[in-house]
Formats: sequence, structure tokens, C-alpha cells
Amino acid sequence: EAPPGAARGPPPPPRRKHAYEYFAEWDKYDADAEAAKVDREASGTVVAGGGGAGDESDGLPAGLTAAMLREMPRVEVERRALAEKQKGNEQYKVGEYKKAIVNYTHSLRLDPGNAAVYANRALCNLKLRSNSLAVADADAALSLDDGFTKARLRRAIARRRLGQPAAAIKDLRRVLEVEPHNKEAAEQLRLATIEGERERREEA
Repeated sequence: EAPPGAARGPPPPPRRKHAYEYFAEWDKYDADAEAAKVDREASGTVVAGGGGAGDESDGLPAGLTAAMLREMPRVEVERRALAEKQKGNEQYKVGEYKKAIVNYTHSLRLDPGNAAVYANRALCNLKLRSNSLAVADADAALSLDDGFTKARLRRAIARRRLGQPAAAIKDLRRVLEVEPHNKEAAEQLRLATIEGERERREEA
């Protein structure tokens, strides 16, 4: 550590993650096991899950293995990824957020470069109060498209819930620069500002 008074150089800029690295935040989430759990809850029956932890086929749709995926034409992979995204959208519409997450995870395993799917999964995680996962998904969406306002707003909401008002305020101001009449962002900014002021008073 530098002695007191010594000049310190600026810290190195943080390395920008690739989108696929955000799957690390999901290491404890087994989409196949979650799908089986959801099915059991719905029908009372036991449904066999997919590969175990660390299986490279984890997160792929039922009946599809990593080996099959490697041999599949790109256009077919994209078609399947879109189909899983659409299934997730339908599940979201009827409030089946866990099932939607399973479909979105399948879609992302097929096509990890789709910012909209990350943002959709972030929204499902917000609905389920899985705020850390929502931040990870919003981060991934923004790494692919830094101008994705919906993803930034969803990250701000998750950050607020995680007790990070300063980070939330930063995101919300960016959102309002682009969408000054966004009522949800304005309300979230109001709440985050109150929480930030309370935090500063408690630290004083």
C-alpha cells in the first residue's frame, strides 16, 4: 500500500465482461431441475430432469444435447432459440414466471447473444424478487446493447431492492435522459433518492 500522502494513479478500468460470462451468476440455477420442479408442482408427478451439475447440456431444451447442438445448422439453432423465447413470453403473460425463466434460459443457451431475452429473464426475476439474478441478467443485456433502456430500468429496480440506491440513481438518470417522461423511472428515482438520503443520515 502507498504511504500516506503519496500520489495514487487512477485505478485500471474494469474489464468489460462478455455476455456469456454472466452465466456464471446462474451456476446455481439448474433450468432442467427447475422445469421438473415446476411440472411436479403443477401435476403432482415426478419428471426426470436433465444432466447433472457441470453437464455442458445443462440449460438446453429437453431432448437436445451439446453434441447435437454442435452439429446443428445455425439457422435451426436460431429458430429453436426464437421458439423458446416465444414460449417464455407466453408463460410470462399468464404469470408463470418460473416457467418463463426456464424457457428464456433454454433460448439463451442456444443463442447467448440476444439482449432482449436477458432483459425478459431479468423482468421475471424481478417478479420473483430474485434481485441479484435480475441484476446479472440486466448486466448481460447491457453488455450486448448499452442503450437498452428497459434493461437499465430493470437493473435500477433490482439495485434499489438490494439496498444500492446510489447505483440505482445512476441508472435511473440514464433512463430519464433518454425517456424523460418515463413515469416508472421517475417514481423509482424518487424512491431511490429518499433511500439514499436515509442511508447518508444513518452513516453520519
